[in-house]
Amino acid sequence: MVAKEGIKRGSSRVIATPLLALLVACCLASPAIAAAQSAEVQSARKFVKEFYAGYVQRSLSESAKSPMEQELKRAPSRFAPTLLRALQADLLASSKSPDEIVGLDFDPFLNTQESFSHSSVVKVVRKGGSYFAGVALDKSNQPSVVAELERHQGNWRFVNFHYPDGPDLLSLLRSLSLDRKKSGAGKGG
Repeated sequence: MVAKEGIKRGSSRVIATPLLALLVACCLASPAIAAAQSAEVQSARKFVKEFYAGYVQRSLSESAKSPMEQELKRAPSRFAPTLLRALQADLLASSKSPDEIVGLDFDPFLNTQESFSHSSVVKVVRKGGSYFAGVALDKSNQPSVVAELERHQGNWRFVNFHYPDGPDLLSLLRSLSLDRKKSGAGKGG
């Protein structure tokens, strides 16, 4: 009987040791993982904050080109290819039909038709492989737009923009494109 108890105790020690080691490893790794995630959130916040600081200032300046058009030409790498192509197609269609509204009739990065002098990033969260940054304008604490971004080859880029009371930008651009194809609008003449 003593031998059986010895085997039992010995075998449970053999099992307990790796489990204890795994538990200790998880506890030690957890702060490192949290710190890495926090650093990514802060990096995403900084990217969005810097983008909007410059963009809001450009939106206040007098220019023949819209702030969005200026930004797409100035820094196309800040936008995922799908979003960039859709925005460029919308701008092209609008330029070919200056007397009609065949594309976006608001600033898609600000979600407004008006100018604002200040923006702030109110919250950044990670969902899956994307980060979502709420952007508030002027003194508001509520985001007027939520920028979706991702890391690509070490750099941040915008993937989409989501609006509190409507569809996201990519869905809206797809819908406008389909409407133009159906009506023949935006082809110029």
